Amino acid sequence: MADRKHGVEAPPTESEIRQADWYGEDLSRQEHTRVAFIGVDLTEATDEGAVFTECTFRDCRFNLSQHTEAAFLNCTFTGCSFFQATFTDCKLVGSMFDRCSFDLLTVTGGDWSFVGLPGRTSRGPR
Repeated sequence: MADRKHGVEAPPTESEIRQADWYGEDLSRQEHTRVAFIGVDLTEATDEGAVFTECTFRDCRFNLSQHTEAAFLNCTFTGCSFFQATFTDCKLVGSMFDRCSFDLLTVTGGDWSFVGLPGRTSRGPR
């Protein structure tokens, strides 16, 4: 699991979405707080202005997904794939990434303050 500053643990989750097929889904304006997403396929998903707060993403696929002005606040990503994903003007403040792959990830603008990448398995954001 991604280590946070001073050994602080990831926020606990309160609900779970497991093995969902959100391929190509439009997640615009959705809000999720303290949800564990496990094995969710978000390939080619799009969103504008979605907000994920203190969520955990484990073994999820964000391949070819497009996120615009979305927020992933204090989230934890473990074993996720971000192949050719695009983040435009997104906020990922305080999020942690462990054993994730980022091949051809594109990040434009946004706020990635206090993001941790301790277990990066391939190239980071370009």
